[in-house]
Amino acid sequence: MWCRTPAIDGAASQAKARLVTDLIEDALEEYSYDAKLAGLVYTVYSDVKGIYLYVSGYNDKLAVLLEEVLATVRNFEVKDERFAIVKERLVRSYRNWELSAPKRQIVNYMTWLTVDGGSSIEKIGAELPAVTVETIRSFKQELLSQMHMEFLVHGNFCKEDALKLTDLASSMLNARILPPQQ
Repeated sequence: MWCRTPAIDGAASQAKARLVTDLIEDALEEYSYDAKLAGLVYTVYSDVKGIYLYVSGYNDKLAVLLEEVLATVRNFEVKDERFAIVKERLVRSYRNWELSAPKRQIVNYMTWLTVDGGSSIEKIGAELPAVTVETIRSFKQELLSQMHMEFLVHGNFCKEDALKLTDLASSMLNARILPPQQ
């Protein structure tokens, strides 16, 4: 199952969105081991098209994992100490990006060149030092307040179960209908 938010424009917003998703992943860390043992996988990541939530695994426990992930996305608090650690890790990874394998670099450049609204790794990395814990707190609220969701549910699900999952996600994150121009 996939969920995504509205587009994220500009290097500053993309840097903040990446920090938010990294902080969500950090908050979910306590569930990752148990989920993996149960054959379940989740990922939260961002790109210029929005924030994505991906959940997969055995369908008998998928709803439980989805509910836990959604509750964490909705309720997580940005803690000062975790923010500092996650931000430092992210700044370091953007700084070290130039040392990565050329095939990884070319994929990032191709994405930047072919996706409308995308920013280069260098521009996003340059925005990161200016991001504070307060800007992330307000950005998280802004991002979740304009939540629009698109779902793709596939696999061993009947229509009713898929609709229950989408209703669960929509109600937990207070999704809304976007205006036609968006």
